[in-house]
Amino acid sequence: PMTIPLIADVGYGSATVSNISCGSDILDTTDVAVGAQAGAAHLYIGSVSPSELTDFLTPLAPQAAQLIDTSLTQVDAAGQEDIAQSGEQTLHFSESDITAGTVRTVDGTSSLGNSVSQLGSGVSVIVVNAPPGSNAIIASLVQTEISSVLATLEPILSQILASLGIKVGAIDVRATAARCGIPALVM
Repeated sequence: PMTIPLIADVGYGSATVSNISCGSDILDTTDVAVGAQAGAAHLYIGSVSPSELTDFLTPLAPQAAQLIDTSLTQVDAAGQEDIAQSGEQTLHFSESDITAGTVRTVDGTSSLGNSVSQLGSGVSVIVVNAPPGSNAIIASLVQTEISSVLATLEPILSQILASLGIKVGAIDVRATAARCGIPALVM
């Protein structure tokens, strides 16, 4: 049997304040600029420790995972694909936007497209201790099997994300406050 460890880092996004500007009339001139990037998921084929799965501050960095371990050969694989990742967009919030709690959305793409299948075709397969001359054949067979399994999984992943209320490739951002004209030391 072959086990394919698929890790889905779902619903990630990032937003950072890139600039705050204020003029003499704070209500009319305040502008908070936020750089935001949305993504539906990072998909990995690989292995991580349980502590890595609970550390939300550090991006996952899976290692190659063992798919097959027999007395004749060992097969490891690793791969990564970003699904529905948007480019960074700058969002602007005025003082009235902040007061009203205005939410702005960065949209990447509305579909998973072929990203899951691309993960399968981009997987690195490493064959160790195989009989002489069989490495390429085994790697090709494993690659084909991984691609087949992931192609079957693609529509199911779309349904799972939708049922969890995750809009593929989107992030909602709002600014909660801006302080103008009052120096502050933040540590």
